[in-house]
Amino acid sequence: GSGAWSLVVRSDPYQQRYSYRFVARKKGYDAQYLAGSATFDEASTFDVVPGSLLTGKNFVLNGPFTNEVNGTISGPGGPVEGATVTIGTKQHVQFWFNFVPVDTAITDSAGHYTFNTLSSGPYYIQVAAQGLITEFSGNQYDIRLAPEVNPTSTPTTVDVLLGTGGSISGTTTPAHTLVSYCRAADFFDCNFAESDDSGQYTFSNLQPGDYRIGFMNSGYISEYYDDTADVSASKLVTVAD
Repeated sequence: GSGAWSLVVRSDPYQQRYSYRFVARKKGYDAQYLAGSATFDEASTFDVVPGSLLTGKNFVLNGPFTNEVNGTISGPGGPVEGATVTIGTKQHVQFWFNFVPVDTAITDSAGHYTFNTLSSGPYYIQVAAQGLITEFSGNQYDIRLAPEVNPTSTPTTVDVLLGTGGSISGTTTPAHTLVSYCRAADFFDCNFAESDDSGQYTFSNLQPGDYRIGFMNSGYISEYYDDTADVSASKLVTVAD
């Protein structure tokens, strides 16, 4: 094709102007933000008024590259077949870092994966498999602590050993209570479930650390473990490594 691109901005009576950052990505090429920046933080912003035409915003990508990253994903029982391995970049947004996927591979019967059309890094590797904890390379649960991967024409090997993690379970009275958890350190890694007919609930494959547990049911006062309405005063539940 011609490589031409365009953006249509819907009209909004409450929003007269939109501010955008633009990025071009292609497998095997370096990502590029306008104008010429390599990262989200360095990228220029462009104001777009609905109905107007923004022209002359062109990208010239570096590449193609054939850098390779490969490795083996293992668990307590040995190599893990069918694990999802994602290679991506780290994007700083306000007070947090987002993981931005670039490519994905599925491990074979030997737990092996390969990415072989990579541009220059740095990258981060994230692995997810059924019944095991989702982790970054270096056995880290937080992208801020994960090691960088900088592929070259000489294959880079990144092996990851996944753990089963821990669990939190209990009984609610009454049954069918909505139970939620959040990691206490930063209130990320949150999830919820409803207790069953007997009031039982279980959260499995949790990362090690401290959690706060909340309970909510129609007609009852919402509270946190252990019998407090104040989340900051709630008792921490520790999941061991």
